[in-house]
Amino acid sequence: MKSVIIMDILLDTSVLLDFMLPYRQKHERAKILINFLSENNHTLYTPSHAWFEAVSAINCEARINPKDLASVKIYRGNKKINIIQISIDKKFTDNHLSLPLPNLKSADMIYAVIAIKDKMILLTEDKKLLKEVNKLGGKALNIESAISEFINSVS
Repeated sequence: MKSVIIMDILLDTSVLLDFMLPYRQKHERAKILINFLSENNHTLYTPSHAWFEAVSAINCEARINPKDLASVKIYRGNKKINIIQISIDKKFTDNHLSLPLPNLKSADMIYAVIAIKDKMILLTEDKKLLKEVNKLGGKALNIESAISEFINSVS
């Protein structure tokens, strides 16, 4: 068994939702991944705005299929999974606007600049965001490639 190298991991809202919502197609795989990362002392981050994105996405999904959301509870802190919130404040803006900014919508741009500037691995299911981060010298993975890289490589 190989040793695990501890990494800082940035969670996109798509991965957070897959982890939190049992009815989503990638829920089980996201749960395996997030639990593994947490149990192996990787530090998990998400920008503060991700929780608003999550609520918005859940509201949209509720309009489409309300029965799926009957038992969903929004993440309010979990003793087992610690996700550190990154504040989007003046200090953040001053530190992160110096990069060449990617051509992404505003919320995705925040994930990209954090991943690149702070050298975090971004976990996302957003193909455009993943491609842009990797193109600009950062590292972004989807759930399946992260499982291959983190879990399968230490087995």
